Amino acid sequence: MSDKPIPSTDGIQPVNLQIIPADYYREDDEFNLYDIFAILFRYRFLMAAITAACTIIALLYALLVPPEYKASVHLSVPALHDINELGLQDNNPTQVVFQRFLDYFNSRALRWQYFEEHNLLAALVDEREMERDEKKQENLPYAVFEEQFNNRLRYEQKAVTKRRAVTRVTGATATLQLRDPVLAADWLNGYVQQVHAETVDSLKADRMASWNFRQQRLDERIDRLRRYAETSRADEIARLLEVDAINRRRIEGHIKALRAKAKQDLSDEKRKLRESLEIARTLDFVDMAVPAPRVDQAITNSPDLMVNLRHIPTYSRGVKALEAEIHALNSREEFPDPFVSGLRDQQRQLAMLNENARVLALQNRTSDDPHIGDLRSLQQEQEKLEMNLQRLAADEDIKVVTIEQAAVPPQKPSKPKRKLVVLIGLLGGVILAVFAAFMLHFLGKYRQIAAIKPG
Repeated sequence: MSDKPIPSTDGIQPVNLQIIPADYYREDDEFNLYDIFAILFRYRFLMAAITAACTIIALLYALLVPPEYKASVHLSVPALHDINELGLQDNNPTQVVFQRFLDYFNSRALRWQYFEEHNLLAALVDEREMERDEKKQENLPYAVFEEQFNNRLRYEQKAVTKRRAVTRVTGATATLQLRDPVLAADWLNGYVQQVHAETVDSLKADRMASWNFRQQRLDERIDRLRRYAETSRADEIARLLEVDAINRRRIEGHIKALRAKAKQDLSDEKRKLRESLEIARTLDFVDMAVPAPRVDQAITNSPDLMVNLRHIPTYSRGVKALEAEIHALNSREEFPDPFVSGLRDQQRQLAMLNENARVLALQNRTSDDPHIGDLRSLQQEQEKLEMNLQRLAADEDIKVVTIEQAAVPPQKPSKPKRKLVVLIGLLGGVILAVFAAFMLHFLGKYRQIAAIKPG
Protein backbone atom coordinates (compact mmCIF):
# COMPACT_ATOMS: atom_id res chain seq x y z
CA MET A 1 0.00 0.00 0.00
CA SER A 2 1.46 3.40 -1.00
CA ASP A 3 0.43 6.97 -0.48
CA LYS A 4 0.67 9.27 -3.51
CA PRO A 5 -0.15 12.91 -2.94
CA ILE A 6 -2.25 14.56 -5.60
CA PRO A 7 -0.75 17.85 -6.70
CA SER A 8 -2.77 20.83 -5.71
CA THR A 9 -4.20 23.06 -8.38
CA ASP A 10 -5.76 26.39 -7.94
CA GLY A 11 -5.15 26.47 -4.21
CA ILE A 12 -7.00 23.18 -3.47
CA GLN A 13 -5.76 21.28 -0.38
CA PRO A 14 -4.14 17.97 -1.39
CA VAL A 15 -5.79 14.76 -0.08
CA ASN A 16 -3.85 11.56 0.72
CA LEU A 17 -5.44 8.47 -0.83
CA GLN A 18 -4.57 4.99 0.38
CA ILE A 19 -4.21 2.49 -2.41
CA ILE A 20 -4.72 -1.05 -1.15
CA PRO A 21 -2.80 -3.62 -3.14
CA ALA A 22 -4.71 -6.43 -4.75
CA ASP A 23 -2.96 -9.10 -2.68
CA TYR A 24 -3.95 -7.49 0.62
CA TYR A 25 -7.01 -9.76 1.18
CA ARG A 26 -5.88 -13.29 1.47
CA GLU A 27 -7.87 -16.34 0.64
CA ASP A 28 -7.62 -17.68 4.18
CA ASP A 29 -9.87 -14.82 5.41
CA GLU A 30 -12.86 -16.60 3.94
CA PHE A 31 -14.70 -19.22 6.04
CA ASN A 32 -15.86 -22.61 4.97
CA LEU A 33 -17.19 -25.62 6.86
CA TYR A 34 -13.72 -27.00 7.30
CA ASP A 35 -12.52 -23.76 8.90
CA ILE A 36 -15.48 -23.75 11.28
CA PHE A 37 -14.74 -27.28 12.46
CA ALA A 38 -11.08 -26.39 12.70
CA ILE A 39 -11.85 -23.45 14.97
CA LEU A 40 -14.12 -25.58 17.13
CA PHE A 41 -11.51 -28.32 17.33
CA ARG A 42 -8.83 -25.81 18.20
CA TYR A 43 -10.80 -24.49 21.18
CA ARG A 44 -12.37 -27.81 22.11
CA PHE A 45 -10.99 -27.87 25.61
CA LEU A 46 -12.20 -24.35 26.33
CA MET A 47 -15.63 -25.15 24.92
CA ALA A 48 -15.79 -28.31 26.99
CA ALA A 49 -14.84 -26.37 30.09
CA ILE A 50 -17.45 -23.67 29.48
CA THR A 51 -20.12 -26.24 28.67
CA ALA A 52 -19.24 -28.27 31.76
CA ALA A 53 -19.26 -25.16 33.92
CA CYS A 54 -22.72 -24.08 32.70
CA THR A 55 -24.04 -27.58 33.11
CA ILE A 56 -22.63 -27.87 36.62
CA ILE A 57 -24.07 -24.49 37.55
CA ALA A 58 -27.51 -25.55 36.24
CA LEU A 59 -27.24 -28.86 38.05
CA LEU A 60 -26.30 -27.14 41.30
CA TYR A 61 -29.21 -24.77 40.90
CA ALA A 62 -31.59 -27.66 40.29
CA LEU A 63 -30.27 -29.50 43.31
CA LEU A 64 -29.85 -26.65 45.73
CA VAL A 65 -32.99 -24.59 45.03
CA PRO A 66 -35.76 -25.76 47.41
CA PRO A 67 -38.44 -27.60 45.45
CA GLU A 68 -41.96 -26.22 45.30
CA TYR A 69 -45.13 -28.27 45.01
CA LYS A 70 -48.31 -27.23 43.28
CA ALA A 71 -51.59 -28.45 44.78
CA SER A 72 -54.67 -28.35 42.55
CA VAL A 73 -58.43 -28.36 43.13
CA HIS A 74 -60.63 -29.15 40.15
CA LEU A 75 -63.91 -27.25 40.19
CA SER A 76 -66.98 -27.31 37.95
CA VAL A 77 -70.24 -25.41 37.57
CA PRO A 78 -72.88 -26.53 40.13
CA ALA A 79 -76.00 -28.44 39.20
CA LEU A 80 -79.28 -26.57 39.04
CA HIS A 81 -80.82 -28.50 41.94
CA ASP A 82 -77.94 -27.37 44.17
CA ILE A 83 -79.07 -23.74 43.98
CA ASN A 84 -82.86 -24.11 43.72
CA GLU A 85 -83.43 -22.65 47.18
CA LEU A 86 -81.82 -19.38 46.08
CA GLY A 87 -84.70 -18.79 43.65
CA LEU A 88 -82.53 -16.97 41.10
CA GLN A 89 -84.41 -15.55 38.10
CA ASP A 90 -81.41 -15.22 35.76
CA ASN A 91 -81.26 -16.94 32.40
CA ASN A 92 -78.33 -19.10 33.47
CA PRO A 93 -78.19 -19.11 37.28
CA THR A 94 -75.43 -21.74 37.51
CA GLN A 95 -73.09 -19.50 35.54
CA VAL A 96 -74.00 -16.54 37.74
CA VAL A 97 -73.22 -18.27 41.03
CA PHE A 98 -70.04 -19.87 39.67
CA GLN A 99 -68.77 -16.49 38.46
CA ARG A 100 -69.57 -15.07 41.90
CA PHE A 101 -67.44 -17.85 43.41
CA LEU A 102 -64.52 -17.01 41.09
CA ASP A 103 -64.82 -13.32 41.93
CA TYR A 104 -64.68 -14.13 45.63
CA PHE A 105 -61.75 -16.48 45.01
CA ASN A 106 -59.81 -13.51 43.63
CA SER A 107 -60.85 -11.27 46.51
CA ARG A 108 -57.78 -9.85 48.20
CA ALA A 109 -59.78 -9.20 51.36
CA LEU A 110 -60.80 -12.86 51.65
CA ARG A 111 -57.25 -14.01 51.04
CA TRP A 112 -55.93 -11.71 53.75
CA GLN A 113 -58.68 -12.86 56.11
CA TYR A 114 -57.73 -16.50 55.56
CA PHE A 115 -54.03 -15.60 55.94
CA GLU A 116 -54.63 -13.96 59.31
CA GLU A 117 -57.24 -16.34 60.72
CA HIS A 118 -55.08 -19.42 60.09
CA ASN A 119 -51.79 -17.70 61.10
CA LEU A 120 -50.02 -18.64 57.89
CA LEU A 121 -47.22 -16.20 58.66
CA ALA A 122 -45.87 -18.45 61.41
CA ALA A 123 -45.71 -21.39 59.01
CA LEU A 124 -44.06 -19.43 56.19
CA VAL A 125 -41.46 -17.41 58.15
CA ASP A 126 -38.98 -18.54 60.78
CA GLU A 127 -39.24 -16.91 64.21
CA ARG A 128 -35.58 -15.87 64.12
CA GLU A 129 -36.17 -14.06 60.85
CA MET A 130 -39.18 -12.28 62.34
CA GLU A 131 -37.11 -11.12 65.34
CA ARG A 132 -34.09 -10.12 63.28
CA ASP A 133 -35.16 -6.64 62.28
CA GLU A 134 -37.86 -4.72 64.11
CA LYS A 135 -38.29 -2.26 61.26
CA LYS A 136 -39.00 -5.02 58.77
CA GLN A 137 -41.28 -6.76 61.22
CA GLU A 138 -44.07 -4.23 60.63
CA ASN A 139 -44.19 -4.82 56.86
CA LEU A 140 -43.16 -8.45 57.00
CA PRO A 141 -46.70 -9.94 57.17
CA TYR A 142 -47.78 -7.98 54.09
CA ALA A 143 -44.66 -8.91 52.15
CA VAL A 144 -44.98 -12.59 53.05
CA PHE A 145 -48.68 -12.55 52.22
CA GLU A 146 -48.03 -10.96 48.84
CA GLU A 147 -45.03 -13.06 47.79
CA GLN A 148 -45.70 -16.46 49.32
CA PHE A 149 -49.48 -16.71 49.35
CA ASN A 150 -51.36 -14.16 47.24
CA ASN A 151 -49.13 -14.43 44.16
CA ARG A 152 -49.02 -18.21 44.38
CA LEU A 153 -52.79 -18.69 44.66
CA ARG A 154 -54.34 -18.78 41.19
CA TYR A 155 -57.07 -20.33 39.09
CA GLU A 156 -57.57 -21.10 35.44
CA GLN A 157 -60.99 -21.20 33.84
CA LYS A 158 -62.31 -23.88 31.56
CA ALA A 159 -64.66 -22.47 28.96
CA VAL A 160 -66.54 -23.72 25.92
CA THR A 161 -67.34 -21.38 23.05
CA LYS A 162 -70.67 -22.04 21.41
CA ARG A 163 -72.27 -20.58 18.34
CA ARG A 164 -72.51 -16.83 17.97
CA ALA A 165 -69.34 -16.50 20.02
CA VAL A 166 -71.12 -17.27 23.29
CA THR A 167 -68.61 -18.48 25.88
CA ARG A 168 -69.84 -20.70 28.67
CA VAL A 169 -67.62 -21.44 31.65
CA THR A 170 -67.64 -25.13 32.54
CA GLY A 171 -65.18 -25.16 35.39
CA ALA A 172 -61.86 -24.01 36.79
CA THR A 173 -58.68 -25.33 38.34
CA ALA A 174 -57.41 -23.60 41.49
CA THR A 175 -53.72 -24.00 42.35
CA LEU A 176 -51.41 -23.09 45.22
CA GLN A 177 -47.64 -23.52 44.96
CA LEU A 178 -45.61 -23.88 48.16
CA ARG A 179 -42.49 -25.64 49.38
CA ASP A 180 -44.50 -27.92 51.67
CA PRO A 181 -46.87 -30.17 49.68
CA VAL A 182 -49.04 -30.98 52.69
CA LEU A 183 -49.54 -27.33 53.58
CA ALA A 184 -50.24 -26.46 49.95
CA ALA A 185 -53.04 -29.05 49.76
CA ASP A 186 -54.50 -28.22 53.18
CA TRP A 187 -54.45 -24.47 52.68
CA LEU A 188 -55.91 -24.67 49.20
CA ASN A 189 -58.75 -26.93 50.35
CA GLY A 190 -59.40 -24.68 53.33
CA TYR A 191 -59.41 -21.52 51.25
CA VAL A 192 -61.77 -23.06 48.68
CA GLN A 193 -64.14 -24.04 51.49
CA GLN A 194 -63.98 -20.53 52.98
CA VAL A 195 -64.63 -18.92 49.59
CA HIS A 196 -67.54 -21.30 49.06
CA ALA A 197 -69.03 -20.42 52.45
CA GLU A 198 -68.58 -16.68 51.84
CA THR A 199 -70.17 -16.98 48.39
CA VAL A 200 -73.16 -18.90 49.76
CA ASP A 201 -73.60 -16.38 52.58
CA SER A 202 -73.40 -13.52 50.09
CA LEU A 203 -75.98 -15.06 47.76
CA LYS A 204 -78.24 -15.86 50.71
CA ALA A 205 -77.95 -12.32 51.99
CA ASP A 206 -78.79 -10.93 48.55
CA ARG A 207 -81.84 -13.17 48.15
CA MET A 208 -83.03 -12.49 51.71
CA ALA A 209 -82.65 -8.76 51.17
CA SER A 210 -84.62 -9.02 47.93
CA TRP A 211 -87.36 -11.13 49.53
CA ASN A 212 -87.50 -8.92 52.61
CA PHE A 213 -87.91 -5.92 50.34
CA ARG A 214 -90.74 -7.68 48.50
CA GLN A 215 -92.32 -8.59 51.84
CA GLN A 216 -92.09 -4.99 52.93
CA ARG A 217 -93.77 -3.86 49.73
CA LEU A 218 -96.50 -6.48 50.21
CA ASP A 219 -97.03 -5.34 53.83
CA GLU A 220 -97.36 -1.76 52.67
CA ARG A 221 -99.81 -2.76 49.94
CA ILE A 222 -101.89 -4.84 52.37
CA ASP A 223 -101.95 -1.95 54.85
CA ARG A 224 -103.11 0.39 52.09
CA LEU A 225 -105.87 -2.03 51.09
CA ARG A 226 -107.01 -2.40 54.70
CA ARG A 227 -107.03 1.35 55.25
CA TYR A 228 -108.96 1.79 52.02
CA ALA A 229 -111.45 -0.90 53.06
CA GLU A 230 -111.90 0.72 56.46
CA THR A 231 -112.43 4.11 54.87
CA SER A 232 -114.84 2.65 52.35
CA ARG A 233 -116.80 0.96 55.15
CA ALA A 234 -116.99 4.22 57.09
CA ASP A 235 -118.13 6.01 53.92
CA GLU A 236 -120.78 3.34 53.30
CA ILE A 237 -122.06 3.67 56.88
CA ALA A 238 -122.20 7.44 56.55
CA ARG A 239 -124.03 7.18 53.24
CA LEU A 240 -126.55 4.69 54.62
CA LEU A 241 -127.12 6.78 57.76
CA GLU A 242 -127.66 9.84 55.61
CA VAL A 243 -130.18 8.00 53.45
CA ASP A 244 -131.89 6.67 56.59
CA ALA A 245 -132.06 10.17 58.07
CA ILE A 246 -133.68 11.47 54.91
CA ASN A 247 -136.19 8.62 54.83
CA ARG A 248 -136.82 9.02 58.56
CA ARG A 249 -137.65 12.69 58.16
CA ARG A 250 -139.90 11.87 55.24
CA ILE A 251 -141.75 9.13 57.14
CA GLU A 252 -142.06 11.23 60.28
CA GLY A 253 -143.51 14.02 58.19
CA HIS A 254 -145.94 11.56 56.63
CA ILE A 255 -146.95 10.27 60.05
CA LYS A 256 -147.44 13.79 61.27
CA ALA A 257 -149.59 14.55 58.25
CA LEU A 258 -151.65 11.39 58.78
CA ARG A 259 -152.28 12.27 62.43
CA ALA A 260 -153.20 15.84 61.57
CA LYS A 261 -155.61 14.62 58.90
CA ALA A 262 -157.09 12.07 61.31
CA LYS A 263 -157.53 14.77 63.94
CA GLN A 264 -159.23 17.06 61.46
CA ASP A 265 -161.48 14.24 60.25
CA LEU A 266 -162.37 13.43 63.84
CA SER A 267 -163.23 17.04 64.55
CA ASP A 268 -165.37 17.23 61.41
CA GLU A 269 -167.16 14.01 62.25
CA LYS A 270 -167.99 15.18 65.78
CA ARG A 271 -169.33 18.47 64.46
CA LYS A 272 -171.60 16.61 62.04
CA LEU A 273 -172.79 14.29 64.76
CA ARG A 274 -173.53 17.21 67.14
CA GLU A 275 -175.52 18.88 64.43
CA SER A 276 -177.46 15.70 63.80
CA LEU A 277 -177.96 15.29 67.56
CA GLU A 278 -179.61 18.70 67.74
CA ILE A 279 -181.88 17.80 64.86
CA ALA A 280 -182.78 14.45 66.47
CA ARG A 281 -183.65 16.17 69.73
CA THR A 282 -185.77 18.66 67.88
CA LEU A 283 -187.64 15.88 66.10
CA ASP A 284 -187.66 13.84 69.28
CA PHE A 285 -185.93 10.89 67.67
CA VAL A 286 -184.81 9.11 70.78
CA ASP A 287 -184.32 5.80 69.05
CA MET A 288 -183.49 5.12 65.50
CA ALA A 289 -186.27 6.13 63.18
CA VAL A 290 -186.06 4.70 59.69
CA PRO A 291 -188.94 5.59 57.31
CA ALA A 292 -190.62 2.57 55.75
CA PRO A 293 -190.12 2.37 52.02
CA ARG A 294 -193.12 2.29 49.69
CA VAL A 295 -192.95 -0.89 47.65
CA ASP A 296 -195.44 -3.27 46.10
CA GLN A 297 -196.49 -6.42 47.87
CA ALA A 298 -195.02 -8.52 45.15
CA ILE A 299 -191.70 -6.81 45.51
CA THR A 300 -191.82 -7.06 49.29
CA ASN A 301 -192.33 -10.79 49.15
CA SER A 302 -189.34 -11.16 46.82
CA PRO A 303 -186.27 -12.83 48.46
CA ASP A 304 -184.03 -10.50 46.50
CA LEU A 305 -185.34 -7.38 48.13
CA MET A 306 -182.59 -5.01 49.40
CA VAL A 307 -183.16 -1.75 51.29
CA ASN A 308 -180.57 1.02 50.70
CA LEU A 309 -180.01 2.97 53.92
CA ARG A 310 -177.12 5.00 52.57
CA HIS A 311 -179.08 8.12 52.05
CA ILE A 312 -180.92 7.96 55.36
CA PRO A 313 -180.21 11.18 57.33
CA THR A 314 -177.87 10.94 60.29
CA TYR A 315 -180.34 12.44 62.76
CA SER A 316 -182.65 9.45 62.09
CA ARG A 317 -180.28 7.31 64.10
CA GLY A 318 -181.75 8.77 67.23
CA VAL A 319 -180.45 10.69 70.17
CA LYS A 320 -179.08 7.70 71.99
CA ALA A 321 -177.04 6.48 69.08
CA LEU A 322 -175.70 9.92 68.26
CA GLU A 323 -174.71 10.61 71.85
CA ALA A 324 -172.95 7.23 72.00
CA GLU A 325 -171.05 7.98 68.82
CA ILE A 326 -170.05 11.44 70.03
CA HIS A 327 -168.85 9.95 73.32
CA ALA A 328 -166.82 7.36 71.43
CA LEU A 329 -165.22 10.02 69.26
CA ASN A 330 -164.36 12.09 72.33
CA SER A 331 -162.60 9.16 73.95
CA ARG A 332 -160.72 8.48 70.65
CA GLU A 333 -158.82 11.77 70.98
CA GLU A 334 -156.47 10.28 73.60
CA PHE A 335 -155.44 7.31 71.39
CA PRO A 336 -156.21 8.21 67.80
CA ASP A 337 -153.38 6.13 66.16
CA PRO A 338 -155.30 2.83 65.82
CA PHE A 339 -157.88 4.63 63.75
CA VAL A 340 -155.44 6.43 61.44
CA SER A 341 -155.32 4.62 58.11
CA GLY A 342 -151.75 3.71 56.96
CA LEU A 343 -150.14 4.93 60.18
CA ARG A 344 -148.93 1.52 61.31
CA ASP A 345 -147.17 0.86 58.00
CA GLN A 346 -145.35 4.14 58.29
CA GLN A 347 -144.38 3.41 61.87
CA ARG A 348 -143.14 -0.03 60.84
CA GLN A 349 -140.93 1.55 58.16
CA LEU A 350 -139.64 4.06 60.69
CA ALA A 351 -138.72 1.26 63.12
CA MET A 352 -136.83 -0.51 60.34
CA LEU A 353 -134.87 2.66 59.65
CA ASN A 354 -133.98 2.97 63.32
CA GLU A 355 -132.49 -0.54 63.19
CA ASN A 356 -130.93 -0.71 59.71
CA ALA A 357 -129.49 -4.21 59.39
CA ARG A 358 -126.91 -3.14 56.79
CA VAL A 359 -125.65 -0.34 59.03
CA LEU A 360 -125.52 -2.60 62.07
CA ALA A 361 -123.60 -5.24 60.11
CA LEU A 362 -121.06 -2.68 58.90
CA GLN A 363 -120.67 -1.22 62.38
CA ASN A 364 -120.26 -4.61 64.03
CA ARG A 365 -117.75 -5.86 61.43
CA THR A 366 -114.49 -6.73 63.22
CA SER A 367 -112.37 -7.25 60.11
CA ASP A 368 -112.57 -6.07 56.53
CA ASP A 369 -110.17 -8.77 55.24
CA PRO A 370 -112.85 -11.12 53.82
CA HIS A 371 -114.24 -8.25 51.77
CA ILE A 372 -110.91 -7.16 50.19
CA GLY A 373 -110.60 -8.68 46.74
CA ASP A 374 -106.80 -8.99 46.29
CA LEU A 375 -105.94 -9.49 49.94
CA ARG A 376 -105.90 -13.29 49.96
CA SER A 377 -103.61 -13.53 46.93
CA LEU A 378 -101.24 -10.99 48.49
CA GLN A 379 -101.25 -12.86 51.79
CA GLN A 380 -100.58 -16.10 49.93
CA GLU A 381 -97.60 -14.51 48.21
CA GLN A 382 -96.44 -13.16 51.56
CA GLU A 383 -96.64 -16.60 53.14
CA LYS A 384 -94.71 -18.04 50.22
CA LEU A 385 -91.94 -15.48 50.70
CA GLU A 386 -91.84 -16.18 54.43
CA MET A 387 -91.59 -19.89 53.77
CA ASN A 388 -88.79 -19.28 51.24
CA LEU A 389 -86.93 -17.17 53.79
CA GLN A 390 -87.20 -19.81 56.47
CA ARG A 391 -86.22 -22.59 54.09
CA LEU A 392 -83.25 -20.60 52.74
CA ALA A 393 -82.04 -19.74 56.24
CA ALA A 394 -82.20 -23.38 57.31
CA ASP A 395 -80.74 -24.86 54.12
CA GLU A 396 -77.14 -25.99 54.53
CA ASP A 397 -76.89 -27.93 51.26
CA ILE A 398 -76.55 -25.05 48.80
CA LYS A 399 -73.53 -25.54 46.56
CA VAL A 400 -72.32 -22.77 44.30
CA VAL A 401 -69.50 -24.94 42.97
CA THR A 402 -68.91 -28.65 42.50
CA ILE A 403 -65.54 -29.87 43.78
CA GLU A 404 -64.68 -32.63 41.35
CA GLN A 405 -61.38 -33.40 43.05
CA ALA A 406 -60.02 -31.89 46.23
CA ALA A 407 -56.36 -31.07 46.58
CA VAL A 408 -54.03 -33.84 47.70
CA PRO A 409 -50.35 -33.45 48.62
CA PRO A 410 -48.44 -33.65 45.31
CA GLN A 411 -45.72 -36.26 45.09
CA LYS A 412 -43.53 -34.53 42.51
CA PRO A 413 -42.29 -30.95 42.70
CA SER A 414 -43.53 -28.56 40.08
CA LYS A 415 -40.56 -26.26 40.42
CA PRO A 416 -37.70 -26.44 39.63
CA LYS A 417 -37.90 -28.91 36.76
CA ARG A 418 -34.45 -30.37 37.15
CA LYS A 419 -34.14 -32.12 33.83
CA LEU A 420 -35.23 -29.02 31.99
CA VAL A 421 -32.87 -26.82 34.01
CA VAL A 422 -29.90 -29.11 33.32
CA LEU A 423 -30.81 -29.31 29.64
CA ILE A 424 -31.07 -25.52 29.39
CA GLY A 425 -27.70 -25.22 31.19
CA LEU A 426 -26.14 -27.67 28.77
CA LEU A 427 -27.51 -25.96 25.68
CA GLY A 428 -26.62 -22.55 27.09
CA GLY A 429 -23.08 -23.78 27.80
CA VAL A 430 -22.69 -25.10 24.25
CA ILE A 431 -23.91 -21.83 22.75
CA LEU A 432 -21.67 -19.80 25.05
CA ALA A 433 -18.68 -22.04 24.29
CA VAL A 434 -19.16 -21.72 20.51
CA PHE A 435 -19.51 -17.97 20.87
CA ALA A 436 -16.32 -17.80 22.99
CA ALA A 437 -14.40 -19.92 20.46
CA PHE A 438 -15.29 -17.68 17.56
CA MET A 439 -14.61 -14.56 19.56
CA LEU A 440 -11.11 -15.81 20.42
CA HIS A 441 -10.54 -16.72 16.79
CA PHE A 442 -11.56 -13.29 15.53
CA LEU A 443 -9.46 -11.57 18.18
CA GLY A 444 -6.46 -13.56 16.98
CA LYS A 445 -7.10 -12.62 13.39
CA TYR A 446 -7.43 -8.98 14.38
CA ARG A 447 -4.06 -9.07 16.11
CA GLN A 448 -2.45 -10.65 13.01
CA ILE A 449 -3.86 -7.95 10.76
CA ALA A 450 -2.69 -5.26 13.15
CA ALA A 451 0.80 -6.82 13.23
CA ILE A 452 1.27 -6.84 9.43
CA LYS A 453 -0.12 -3.36 8.93
CA PRO A 454 2.76 -1.06 7.76
CA GLY A 455 3.99 1.99 9.55
